[in-house]
Amino acid sequence: NQGLNTENKLDVDDLALEMGDYISEVSQKNNLDLSLKEARNEFEKEYLLSQIKRFNGNMSKVSEFTGMERTALYRKIKSLNISLN
Repeated sequence: NQGLNTENKLDVDDLALEMGDYISEVSQKNNLDLSLKEARNEFEKEYLLSQIKRFNGNMSKVSEFTGMERTALYRKIKSLNISLN
């Protein structure tokens, strides 16, 4: 797939393929030299930071979206050294 269809327009399938390749490259570069625990912690930290940003710091919404109890979410945030300030 060249990324563009015959009309030189990018469609959803092209974008998904391009993003999938990019995400795979980034993941391989950043996480293959880490232990499983370190890679999991890094993923969880990035994931939670993106959800906190997504919901503008509204921890109730982050909790609901992630399926975590708020107390467990706060414990996880503390264990990953995420600053909420």
